[in-house]
Amino acid sequence: MRYDFGPARSDRGVKRRAFLCTAVAMASLAGCQRSDPPQPTIAEVRQAERRLAPVWELLARPDADTLREAARALADFPPQIHDNAVYTVEGDPALLDVLRIGDATVRVDGDWMQATARSFKSLVQSQPPDEARWAYEALDGLLAGVMRSARSWAGKRAGSNTVPLAYHSVLDLRALLARVMLESDATAGDPGLRDALKARRERLHAIGRDFSRISPEVP
Repeated sequence: MRYDFGPARSDRGVKRRAFLCTAVAMASLAGCQRSDPPQPTIAEVRQAERRLAPVWELLARPDADTLREAARALADFPPQIHDNAVYTVEGDPALLDVLRIGDATVRVDGDWMQATARSFKSLVQSQPPDEARWAYEALDGLLAGVMRSARSWAGKRAGSNTVPLAYHSVLDLRALLARVMLESDATAGDPGLRDALKARRERLHAIGRDFSRISPEVP
């Protein structure tokens, strides 16, 4: 697609203003990149726990109905709820595959990942495209919040440099959900969405290849 922004201008004043605008924008961007995001208050963390714990209890036994219910609940949450959530990992020290938020614990291992992906596929097949896209974004946003929270996890597998299994299960599930969307009718006729899903999936795969660290990037 071509974009026409009008005829070129050679005027020196225009060039100077353009240069100054670019410099200011780059400086602002650099400043944003250097600044750490504000930390949530204890009250905000507790509120996130209270609201997200019931959703994770639904995901402990995933099927199309529980995923639909979870997505509907997430739709009522403010966007910052996922930034304020603090997840922890528990379980066998060699795996650390139990994810906790508040009083809710879910074993997020390979079986859980595959079961959730299958259930999501059933959900997508039973919904109109717009509802399937909405459910996907809600659930992917939840999982992205786990990945952001994981940057504070101190636990590593006993005797190994690799990170907790819970992190990789969540990361891999996000890639699987993107694949389900790409293979469904929900993205038909929307090349922009398909490109975005492919890019997200490729980035998740790239992050997943480094099993020795938790990536600071959350695509």
